[in-house]
Order: sequence, then structure tokens, then C-alpha cells
Amino acid sequence: AAASKGGGGVGFAGGRSDQGGSQHREKDLNRTSLLRLWAMSRPEYGLYVLGCVATLVVAGVGPLLFMNLTQTIVLFDNPPVVLDLATGIWEPAFDADVLASSACMVCLTMLVVGACSIVATTVQQWALHKAGERFTTRLRVAALESILRQDMTWFDLTASGTLVHTLAVD
Repeated sequence: AAASKGGGGVGFAGGRSDQGGSQHREKDLNRTSLLRLWAMSRPEYGLYVLGCVATLVVAGVGPLLFMNLTQTIVLFDNPPVVLDLATGIWEPAFDADVLASSACMVCLTMLVVGACSIVATTVQQWALHKAGERFTTRLRVAALESILRQDMTWFDLTASGTLVHTLAVD
């Protein structure tokens, strides 16, 4: 099977019709190098890094929220009154100002963590989606260019439905 002319991007092998095409196609897919694909995705490296950093931020939100929940439980776990054994009277055992400021701090922390989570998730989804979209578009354009460079006889041996399916799915 002959590779596409002109080197460069993605190529189509010619010389086969639909008979045994799936076996031939598997061999071509096995020959595709992962390093070659990474090299072709070089223009999107910045988006991949941005997406990975945002993923790390999103992954760190869960533990921060659980730490905040723990602080809330500890804050309200202390009993509000204590029994004075000498007098037998229940006396308040908390400082309302400290309790109010601690509760306010827990709420503000939760608000900031939630806002960071929303922003990081949005950035993560956008960056990885945009990188994949650009890379897929570039691969499809390279595949179409490879098809258009083929000899006329190659089109006699290759079914048009196979070409359309390859461009649409791969």
C-alpha cells in the first residue's frame, strides 16, 4: 500500500477497495505514532497547560470544602452552656462575638472557594475543548488535503463512502 504523496500531515494508503479494508485500516492506525500526534498538537500546548492547571485547581476544591465543613462542625460542637457544680446553675460558656466572627469567616471562605471552583471549571472545560477542536480541525484538513493530492486511479480503487466516512468520523 502506498502512503499519501507529499509527506507532511495525515495520509491515506491507496491500492485497496472495500475488501479487507478494515484489516488494512487497522494496520495503518497501528502505525500512527503517538509522538507524531503530540508533535502535530504543538500549537495547542498552551491550552493543554492551562487546562491542566485549571484541573489541579478544581481537584483542590474538594479538600478545601471538606476542611471548611470540619471547621464548621468544630465551631458549633462546643456546648453553649456549662453546669456549675458548686451552684447548680447553667452558665453560658461561649463568646457570641467570637462565634459570630468565626461563622462569618467560614461563610466567606466557602464563598471564595466556590467562586474559584466555578472559574477554574469554566477555564478547564473551555481550554481542553478548544484545544481538541483546533487539533481535530487541523487533522481533518490534513486528511482532506491528502485525499485531494491522490492520483485519479486511487479514487477508482477507493469507495467514495469510505472517504466521506473517514473525514466525518476519524
